Amino acid sequence: MRMFSTLTAVLAATALCAQAASAQQARPNRPYRGLFGGGVAETEQSLTVSGALGGGYDDNILAEGSGIGGGTSVDPRVARKGRLLLANGSIDYSLNRDRFGMSASVGTSSRYYPTVEPHLASGHSGSLGMRLRIARRTSLGAQVSTIYQPFTLSGVFPSIFDTDLGAFPAITSPNLDLTTTTDRYLMNQGGVSLMQTLSRRTSLLFGYTRQQSESARYNFNYASDNAYGAYTFQVDSNLGLRFGYGYLKGRFDDGSREYTNHNLDIGVNYNKVLSFSRRTTFSFGTGSTAISDGNTTRFQATGNARLKHEIGRTWGASVAYDRGVNFIESLRQPVFTDAVTAQFGGLFNRRVEFSANAQASFGQLGFSSSRNNGFDTYYAGTALQYALTRHVSLGLNYAYYRYGFDTLFLLPQGVAQNVNRQSVRGSVNLWAPLFQRSRRGNATR
Repeated sequence: MRMFSTLTAVLAATALCAQAASAQQARPNRPYRGLFGGGVAETEQSLTVSGALGGGYDDNILAEGSGIGGGTSVDPRVARKGRLLLANGSIDYSLNRDRFGMSASVGTSSRYYPTVEPHLASGHSGSLGMRLRIARRTSLGAQVSTIYQPFTLSGVFPSIFDTDLGAFPAITSPNLDLTTTTDRYLMNQGGVSLMQTLSRRTSLLFGYTRQQSESARYNFNYASDNAYGAYTFQVDSNLGLRFGYGYLKGRFDDGSREYTNHNLDIGVNYNKVLSFSRRTTFSFGTGSTAISDGNTTRFQATGNARLKHEIGRTWGASVAYDRGVNFIESLRQPVFTDAVTAQFGGLFNRRVEFSANAQASFGQLGFSSSRNNGFDTYYAGTALQYALTRHVSLGLNYAYYRYGFDTLFLLPQGVAQNVNRQSVRGSVNLWAPLFQRSRRGNATR
């Protein structure tokens, strides 16, 4: 899990409700023109249910259920091909008004493996978020979430995109890809943030988040507290200067050291439509961090960059780079990564959507400069969805996972050192609005 994901979500929720003149005015998203699940973004209030039923084939079923198949590491020489069945679903509520907004969701996900025992893996999740504009220049945001699922190494794969090429409703459910053990863990996280606009060009932002993970069997217990403050000065509509400081303290309950992270958030925010094309935008941000285990401190520059291009009315392509520091509970120490992600997709017509993406990351575990503490991950996937109606669609997905850790790094029991895996899955996707209310002054779609 990414320890800063909660803070990012909270700050994003706050930014959505802040009508600060200093905020960057990004190009609005194009309206969704597909059939399946269309029109949700135009509602003031909605309650929807969504789900999927399907199955698939995997050329390395033990890579996904290494703990399910007996709790031992996966040896590529004995990788087993096999089938799986899947089911997931969620109930989602949203309210979007000028001064107040909130969202709530509960989700569940299950996988059934006919050829390994125990056969079933499942997880459950829930979240609640709110945003409130206290005054014309003051906004408050808060969010809490919980998840109960088996351990998974999916957190080592980068996730640095805001997926906006399509608008199929996301099913809020636990991620069971690359589960490492049948033993489950419970993770709770939450946070609050406050944004204060000082003038047309300046603003202040303060936030606090807490995360706690617990496991009954393994020493994967983790807790972190993160406080953050920042001052932003908007030079013009494209360029902003950021001066901030964040302090994170992480504690593992397996006898390893405590970690403190001093995030010196002094950098640049840049977002501009390129002159040769109104459909192409480029953005980047910079920062730095200093993380310590009590004996050693490591300094590292952080940053991100993104290039996005709109193709026609319904297609788009993006490429992004991210350099940062994360914590993953099952690895029990800081992870320094450089990640690149590319994405392409859109609508062939109102019924058919296609998407493809590829990711690669290169990381180092802990503070040692030795090459024996490194790892790399690769992912590629394609998805094709065909809408039968607004409420029912058929989906076909292909995914390729590959990761490798250096041999001297001791992974938890049941976690494979190297995994190379391909899978194909098909599903029937269901979506239905139980309640919808259009925005005032807008006609119903």
